[in-house]
Amino acid sequence: MSTTTSSKTTSPKSPASSNLSGLECSPKKRRQLQAAVAESRWLDALRDSWDRSGRPALLWGMADESVSPEIGNLVKGLFAAADVPPASQWLTMCREVLETGTATEGAIVNLAAAYALPDLARSTDDDIWWEMVEHLASIESPSAEAIEHAFLPAVWLGGELPFVLGTVLAEFRRAGKRLRKSGAARLARIAEVYLDGTGLPYCAHWSSIRPWLAAWTRVRDVACEASIDWPGADPGEDYEWLLRRALQLTRGDGSSMFSCGPAWEEAFLESALAWCEDATEEFLARSLRLPVCRSSVDPENRFEKPDPSEFSEWAQGAVMRSGWKPKSGYLAVAFDRTECRAEFGIRRKVLAGGIVTEAIRVDGRPLRAAGEWVETCAFSEDGVDYLELEQRLESGWRLQRQWMFVRRQRLVLLADALLGTHKAQLEMKLTLPLASDVDWLSEEETQDGWLVTEGKRQAWLVPLAAPEWKVGGEPPVVEQVDKALTVRAAGKGRALYLPVLVDLHGSRRDERLRTWRALTVAERLRIVKPDEAVGYRVQVGSKQWLFYRSLAAPASRTLLGQNLVTEFFAGRFHRTGEAVPYVEVESDDAS
Repeated sequence: MSTTTSSKTTSPKSPASSNLSGLECSPKKRRQLQAAVAESRWLDALRDSWDRSGRPALLWGMADESVSPEIGNLVKGLFAAADVPPASQWLTMCREVLETGTATEGAIVNLAAAYALPDLARSTDDDIWWEMVEHLASIESPSAEAIEHAFLPAVWLGGELPFVLGTVLAEFRRAGKRLRKSGAARLARIAEVYLDGTGLPYCAHWSSIRPWLAAWTRVRDVACEASIDWPGADPGEDYEWLLRRALQLTRGDGSSMFSCGPAWEEAFLESALAWCEDATEEFLARSLRLPVCRSSVDPENRFEKPDPSEFSEWAQGAVMRSGWKPKSGYLAVAFDRTECRAEFGIRRKVLAGGIVTEAIRVDGRPLRAAGEWVETCAFSEDGVDYLELEQRLESGWRLQRQWMFVRRQRLVLLADALLGTHKAQLEMKLTLPLASDVDWLSEEETQDGWLVTEGKRQAWLVPLAAPEWKVGGEPPVVEQVDKALTVRAAGKGRALYLPVLVDLHGSRRDERLRTWRALTVAERLRIVKPDEAVGYRVQVGSKQWLFYRSLAAPASRTLLGQNLVTEFFAGRFHRTGEAVPYVEVESDDAS
């Protein structure tokens, strides 16, 4: 039942590092080279096409907080061809920031220095200019360990910088070619290692997907404008796949999921789309209402849109979307080792996003993780996306986490199932970070409530396992603590289930009839206990849904007139009374 689009089966490993030192030539050759660089105008031409967004090309896709205002102004001045510091100041800053600044700032400043070399060649003493060239050429390509901790600086210093430097030194044929080849090979190798077979990055790098794509875009633009052939195999296919996944990870407001970066910059998107052989990506960009000025899409040509959802066991994540429009609902899940991140939203609103955590107690004792999250089931068909994860806990217990997204109905289900080895008093608390402008508005008499922005209801949230009505004196099942939502559940037995349903559908926000019930589950005329199986009915207006979860060995059980032998069932009630399944999972666990 598990499905995946990934073609890789091994864990990501980092490319080997390389060293870019070794430029040697006579003083006369240096002067000739500097004079040739001073005459080059490829950067001037690129400034004209890159500067339309009003944002420096080196900062495409990056949050403003990524670099200090001083460095941001420096980069902006460079690409505006104004206020470019002298080479001596550049050189001092390049060396200092590598030692004392952040990895991001060190890489940005030195990369900017490489782009500044043609300008500096026109106004700088040849000794200082060449010293700057030697400094940039001597920067070692980041090691495998460094890539794991500073991915984007590795892309910039290992790939983009040597390629740009090699382009600047094109007249120094052997060294220039070697540098360009090294940079191109590094970019290709990073793509090979950190992308699955369909362009989806390893989930730890989803927040970096646009700056990564931007670096690749700039390098391709540089090669084209400088009339330099791309060394080695053309990276077009991997590049187009990466662009498609960047579009797939686009929120309704144009920003990138799992990131605090800006919306797509027009010049960036235009440059990226220009490198696509067909118009599919442009068609998707137009569907997302992104700033696209090109018009290569024939309005009479009806494209078959790719599936908006993508699952990748290798990348350890899933992107579930209801469509390719800004108003579409979405749910993105990334499980990196012991962390599980998630984000969901609707229209142009991000409602929740961050690390989803759980606090579990067995007989009053905290139960901690003893393993990493692994995918146990993935399903995407007929407008329904489903992902199931599992994590080993201490003392032989297991935690299974279910994510389901029903595209047309805009339903999100998040459910944790604690599965144990013996009967105990069990407590679970699930914590879901809210977006900065989102708050929890609880109903006065019932346990459900709303996710609201500026007092406006955006999504209905209901803790299915909780009684519908509040009881005086008892703490609420759902509450907001700072900017996070916590949901609690407790029980006695070998298992405990904590399901949360979120209704994102805008047209149902004004429905007054909203109710849910825990159902009686029977097996051979016996009512089963809550640690064996549970079921719930939810109604909003005329819409009704059924959810069922077996927490013991699956058996033939009945609830609300439905006979089920599965481990998990989620579906809607047809007007005839029949439950039509969205997802039905059969267990392959002999236990």
